[in-house]
Amino acid sequence: MRAIEVNNVSKYFKGAKALEEVSFPLKKGEKLIVLGPNGAGKSTLLRLISGILKPDKGFIKVLGSNTIENPKEMRMKISFVGENYSLYDNLSVMENLIFFGRLYGLEKEEIEEKVEYNLERLNAANYKYTKVGQLSRGTKQKIAICRALLNNPEVMLLDEPTAFLDPKASNEVHEIINSSKATIVYATQRLEEIHKIDGKVLILKKGRVEGFGNINKILSKIKNVKVEVYLLESKKLLINGFKILQKGNRIEAELDSAKEIPELISKIIEKGGKILSVSYLNESISGDW
Repeated sequence: MRAIEVNNVSKYFKGAKALEEVSFPLKKGEKLIVLGPNGAGKSTLLRLISGILKPDKGFIKVLGSNTIENPKEMRMKISFVGENYSLYDNLSVMENLIFFGRLYGLEKEEIEEKVEYNLERLNAANYKYTKVGQLSRGTKQKIAICRALLNNPEVMLLDEPTAFLDPKASNEVHEIINSSKATIVYATQRLEEIHKIDGKVLILKKGRVEGFGNINKILSKIKNVKVEVYLLESKKLLINGFKILQKGNRIEAELDSAKEIPELISKIIEKGGKILSVSYLNESISGDW
């Protein structure tokens, strides 16, 4: 069964194109990373899927229903974590989550049980009785994710969910996402995120789909990538076929496309290098790929 069907969808704001002829299917339980630079249309796409916005052309179906025609029914099945945390600053974390849980028709005892469980998973249990207005942006993001899990959603829409989180907290969010049975659409501009979610990738550029499929197919679409590799110990390596700069245990490589990363790693290991970490130096995906 298709959980999400986006068919030739276009959206315009004051005549300016936000999305144009976007189409893709997503089966129940699949996870999709929507990757693109700022202004690519990622947030607009998530709002369209959620039913917050209405397409100007084309149609979207979620769990077999049109989100615009059945908004109340869809709200019970979809969770959306956007740039706005949708939390009340003057209420405590627990008060916020009880309020939202009751909107889903949950009993207080069930809400508290879910909150305890998910806050522990996000390493945020200490903030249960803290007013949201006193929290950091990263912690607010964790609480928003906890809120999104309250109704055991069948579909989760996440807009840059790790933007303000440290690496440890980001990994906690990725673990929750990968263990979830929900259909998930995860928007990000960070290249390294595509390796952390077990799912498909859709590349957006200026409102149009540049690529859609599994990660191996998509990697070839990402051009001019800089990669940083840290070795467990300093060892000078002679690696042919790549533009490389090595200082101590740090290797910086310039690649024509991201699909060359596995070959680079294999050559480093082949030459006796013990890899501690691999990361993109590109902070976000550029407009030239």
